Amino acid sequence: MRNIKIVLGVSTALVIMSFQGKQPLENVKTGTYGVCNCDNSGEGSVQVELTINEDKTFRYVDNSNPAKKVDIQGNWTLQDNTILLKNYQPGLPVSNKWKIDEKCIKSRNGLVFTRLCHIKSCI
Repeated sequence: MRNIKIVLGVSTALVIMSFQGKQPLENVKTGTYGVCNCDNSGEGSVQVELTINEDKTFRYVDNSNPAKKVDIQGNWTLQDNTILLKNYQPGLPVSNKWKIDEKCIKSRNGLVFTRLCHIKSCI
Protein backbone atom coordinates (compact mmCIF):
# COMPACT_ATOMS: atom_id res chain seq x y z
CA MET A 1 0.00 0.00 0.00
CA ARG A 2 2.80 2.37 0.92
CA ASN A 3 4.62 1.63 -2.37
CA ILE A 4 1.48 2.47 -4.35
CA LYS A 5 1.22 5.86 -2.62
CA ILE A 6 4.87 6.64 -3.40
CA VAL A 7 4.48 5.63 -7.05
CA LEU A 8 1.28 7.70 -7.38
CA GLY A 9 2.94 10.69 -5.70
CA VAL A 10 5.99 10.56 -8.01
CA SER A 11 3.78 10.06 -11.08
CA THR A 12 1.57 13.01 -10.12
CA ALA A 13 4.62 15.23 -9.58
CA LEU A 14 6.03 14.30 -13.00
CA VAL A 15 2.71 15.02 -14.72
CA ILE A 16 2.37 18.42 -13.03
CA MET A 17 5.94 19.42 -13.94
CA SER A 18 5.39 18.50 -17.60
CA PHE A 19 2.72 21.20 -18.04
CA GLN A 20 4.90 24.28 -17.62
CA GLY A 21 4.04 27.21 -19.87
CA LYS A 22 6.40 28.97 -22.26
CA GLN A 23 8.98 31.15 -20.61
CA PRO A 24 8.72 34.83 -21.61
CA LEU A 25 11.48 36.15 -23.84
CA GLU A 26 13.82 38.61 -22.21
CA ASN A 27 14.74 40.26 -25.48
CA VAL A 28 13.47 40.18 -29.02
CA LYS A 29 15.64 39.30 -32.00
CA THR A 30 16.08 42.61 -33.80
CA GLY A 31 16.29 42.83 -37.56
CA THR A 32 13.91 42.53 -40.47
CA TYR A 33 10.85 40.31 -40.50
CA GLY A 34 8.92 40.04 -43.69
CA VAL A 35 7.73 38.65 -46.96
CA CYS A 36 9.51 40.01 -49.98
CA ASN A 37 10.50 39.27 -53.53
CA CYS A 38 14.12 40.38 -53.57
CA ASP A 39 14.53 40.67 -57.33
CA ASN A 40 16.79 43.76 -57.15
CA SER A 41 14.19 45.96 -58.83
CA GLY A 42 14.19 48.47 -55.99
CA GLU A 43 11.78 49.22 -53.19
CA GLY A 44 8.78 48.12 -55.27
CA SER A 45 9.81 44.50 -54.76
CA VAL A 46 9.07 44.63 -51.01
CA GLN A 47 5.72 43.06 -50.12
CA VAL A 48 5.59 43.34 -46.32
CA GLU A 49 8.46 44.12 -43.95
CA LEU A 50 8.71 45.03 -40.28
CA THR A 51 12.17 46.13 -39.17
CA ILE A 52 12.75 46.07 -35.42
CA ASN A 53 15.75 48.15 -34.32
CA GLU A 54 17.75 47.84 -31.08
CA ASP A 55 17.03 51.49 -30.22
CA LYS A 56 13.30 50.61 -29.81
CA THR A 57 12.27 52.08 -33.20
CA PHE A 58 10.60 50.26 -36.09
CA ARG A 59 9.77 50.69 -39.76
CA TYR A 60 6.78 48.94 -41.33
CA VAL A 61 6.39 48.71 -45.12
CA ASP A 62 3.36 47.09 -46.81
CA ASN A 63 3.13 47.20 -50.61
CA SER A 64 0.74 44.26 -50.95
CA ASN A 65 -2.01 46.64 -52.12
CA PRO A 66 -0.52 49.11 -54.66
CA ALA A 67 -3.45 51.51 -54.15
CA LYS A 68 -2.83 51.73 -50.38
CA LYS A 69 0.91 51.55 -49.77
CA VAL A 70 1.98 51.83 -46.13
CA ASP A 71 5.40 53.05 -44.96
CA ILE A 72 5.46 54.11 -41.31
CA GLN A 73 7.95 54.50 -38.50
CA GLY A 74 7.57 54.65 -34.74
CA ASN A 75 8.59 53.03 -31.45
CA TRP A 76 8.03 49.56 -30.06
CA THR A 77 7.92 47.88 -26.65
CA LEU A 78 7.98 44.25 -25.54
CA GLN A 79 5.24 42.91 -23.27
CA ASP A 80 4.61 39.19 -22.56
CA ASN A 81 6.22 37.89 -25.81
CA THR A 82 4.32 40.53 -27.79
CA ILE A 83 5.85 43.43 -29.71
CA LEU A 84 3.62 46.51 -29.38
CA LEU A 85 4.00 49.19 -32.07
CA LYS A 86 3.49 52.76 -30.85
CA ASN A 87 3.86 56.40 -31.90
CA TYR A 88 3.11 56.00 -35.59
CA GLN A 89 0.72 57.77 -37.94
CA PRO A 90 -2.82 56.89 -36.77
CA GLY A 91 -5.60 55.75 -39.07
CA LEU A 92 -3.53 53.30 -41.12
CA PRO A 93 -4.49 49.62 -41.40
CA VAL A 94 -1.53 48.33 -39.37
CA SER A 95 -1.46 45.58 -36.76
CA ASN A 96 0.04 47.02 -33.61
CA LYS A 97 0.43 43.69 -31.73
CA TRP A 98 2.89 41.08 -32.99
CA LYS A 99 3.28 37.77 -31.09
CA ILE A 100 6.79 36.32 -31.09
CA ASP A 101 7.01 32.73 -32.34
CA GLU A 102 10.56 31.24 -32.43
CA LYS A 103 11.96 32.79 -35.68
CA CYS A 104 8.77 34.54 -36.77
CA ILE A 105 6.19 37.04 -35.56
CA LYS A 106 2.46 36.87 -36.19
CA SER A 107 -0.45 39.26 -35.99
CA ARG A 108 -4.16 39.50 -36.57
CA ASN A 109 -5.98 42.62 -37.76
CA GLY A 110 -9.68 41.80 -38.15
CA LEU A 111 -9.81 38.75 -40.41
CA VAL A 112 -6.33 39.38 -41.83
CA PHE A 113 -3.68 37.08 -40.36
CA THR A 114 -0.03 37.94 -41.04
CA ARG A 115 3.09 35.92 -40.26
CA LEU A 116 6.50 37.47 -40.91
CA CYS A 117 9.77 35.57 -40.51
CA HIS A 118 13.28 36.88 -39.87
CA ILE A 119 14.84 37.63 -43.27
CA LYS A 120 17.51 39.70 -44.95
CA SER A 121 16.01 43.07 -45.85
CA CYS A 122 15.14 43.75 -49.50
CA ILE A 123 15.47 47.51 -49.11
